[in-house]
Amino acid sequence: MSLVRVYPIHEKVCTVQLEKLISPDTFQVLERIQQAILKKFEKEITESTLSYTSATFFLQNEKNLDEYCIQFQQLATAVLNNQRLVKKNERTTIRIPVCYDISFAPDLVAASDKLMRSKEEIIKLHMLPKYQVYTIGFVPGFPYMGEVDARLNLPRKTTPATRVAPGSVAIAGLQTGIYPVEVAGGWHVIGRTPSKLFDKHREKPCLLEAGDQVEFYQITKEEFENWNESDCT
Repeated sequence: MSLVRVYPIHEKVCTVQLEKLISPDTFQVLERIQQAILKKFEKEITESTLSYTSATFFLQNEKNLDEYCIQFQQLATAVLNNQRLVKKNERTTIRIPVCYDISFAPDLVAASDKLMRSKEEIIKLHMLPKYQVYTIGFVPGFPYMGEVDARLNLPRKTTPATRVAPGSVAIAGLQTGIYPVEVAGGWHVIGRTPSKLFDKHREKPCLLEAGDQVEFYQITKEEFENWNESDCT
């Protein structure tokens, strides 16, 4: 069975799908496939987006769409066949402050009870990994990141909260994310960041993008309330 599928999803849109498990290594390969395709078809592609195991390319026009799919398949296969020879992409790690004070963490106590772990242990385990941003979605700027330590694995809530505050840091399954705006949500909120995940007035509206690496670090409630965006490290 082929490790890659390429297929049109619209008259001007083509997706490259890897038949591999979701992981940082898979995402690295996907990034290299994206770069190889963009390099060869720079003038024909208007935009591309990455997700967990797929890359989608938006074309100038629908002419020869089938031929594009064939060539994308060839390039993707070539990258897969030579992935050991390609140096891994080096990403800058973005450090994001989080206040885990109970006033910013409405689900922390319930998570502690369900996981049978102390609040302190949950906080420590949440800050432990360096997270891969796999994709941005749901609302503008919301990063889907993984993987959370398996000891924090919680299913999504059966009844979503009707209002989740902007900056809320949450977990669900083996993923963690940050709500950029107030919205309903079914993930377990265990903290909040003062950093703005989305600001339409910035040159780059979304703080994070697919492919970024993220580390969380703890701040106090006082630090949160007096936070200045220039304090980010």
